[in-house]
Amino acid sequence: MTVRSRAHPISQRESSAAGFTLVEMLIALVIIAVMTALMVAFMGQVRTLLRIENASEAEAQVDAVTLFLETMISNAEPLPLLPSAPDHVLYFKGSRSEIQLSAIQPIGFGSNALRQVTLALRRVGDAGSSLHDLVLVGKPRRARSQSDGPETEVVLVRDVAGLEFSYMENSDQQISWQQVWDNPRRLPMAVQIKLTISRGGKAYPSKGMAKLKLAAAQ
Repeated sequence: MTVRSRAHPISQRESSAAGFTLVEMLIALVIIAVMTALMVAFMGQVRTLLRIENASEAEAQVDAVTLFLETMISNAEPLPLLPSAPDHVLYFKGSRSEIQLSAIQPIGFGSNALRQVTLALRRVGDAGSSLHDLVLVGKPRRARSQSDGPETEVVLVRDVAGLEFSYMENSDQQISWQQVWDNPRRLPMAVQIKLTISRGGKAYPSKGMAKLKLAAAQ
């Protein structure tokens, strides 16, 4: 007796259901791929906008600090720095990265005071760090003596990668630029400022020129 096996063919309805499920999976994969591509493009645009925003903030900050330095230096008073040697009286002292001067500063709402000011760099972190804070150190003073009062230190900007001052001398109608100013009883005609700060591994430079208002009256 021969037994014949009979295959059971898949019905057309079951075949259609399986084919429809496969199409749905393909469509879903396509949708996911499109959404992923759109998300990657969107995130790239967001990162670009954030970089532009951060760069704009850094540029605005370094320009604002440079403008502040211009204003402060241009208002320097021809008064002896204290302490000052009788045979070498200095009204203004400057190096490539530090300045000492006397100027009238605001100390509160609607009030001003004469202060001796030092603009200098303070190292950030360990001795191997290349970044500094630019600080303003102020000491109250009278016209010819220091006043009793606390010395204040204010950080103007952090992460300074470079600071350079140079000083204009007008001697015998000959204009020259000096890297150090220690001329007795004289103010420089102008001070050139080059300031660079670091943000996110990038450098943001700014340049300024402070013309001292009382230098011409010397």
